Amino acid sequence: MIRNPEFFARASEWVGSLILYPNGAPRCTDFDLVSQHGKKFIIVEAKKIIQNQLFLPYGQFKTLQELHFQLKEPHFFLVGTLDYSMNKEEDPLWIVDFNRILIKNIPYQRTKHGGIIINSEDMTLTTRKLFSEVCNCLLNE
Repeated sequence: MIRNPEFFARASEWVGSLILYPNGAPRCTDFDLVSQHGKKFIIVEAKKIIQNQLFLPYGQFKTLQELHFQLKEPHFFLVGTLDYSMNKEEDPLWIVDFNRILIKNIPYQRTKHGGIIINSEDMTLTTRKLFSEVCNCLLNE
C-alpha cells in the first residue's frame, strides 16, 4: 500500500530521469516486483487489463527478454488486474509466464513500436493468494 501517493509519484519521476538519451528522453525501464532467493529470481510486471488486453511496452519486453537469457533460474511473470484496488487474497489475477511468450506458446500482437499486446483470455486466471503460493514454491524449490 502506498502511504504517500504524491511522494511516490515524485520519487518515480526522479529515478526515471536518472539516465537520459541525449535528446532528454528517459533511457530506462522499471519492473514492479523483484523477489530473490539464492540464485532464483522472480520478476513481475503488473499491468491493468483494458478491454481484455494487457499491453507491455517495447522497453520492458526487450529488457525481460535479455534478462531471461542471462539469469540462470529466472521466473518472469506478466500479471494483469482489472483494478489496482483489488488487493484481497481472493481477488482475480491474470498471469502469463514470460517464457511462454518467448517460445511463442502464448499468442500476442506486436505494436508498431515493438511492444506486445496479450489478450486476457490467453492468460491464466488465478487469485492473488494462489499466485503468492506458486511464487513461494518456485523460490523455495
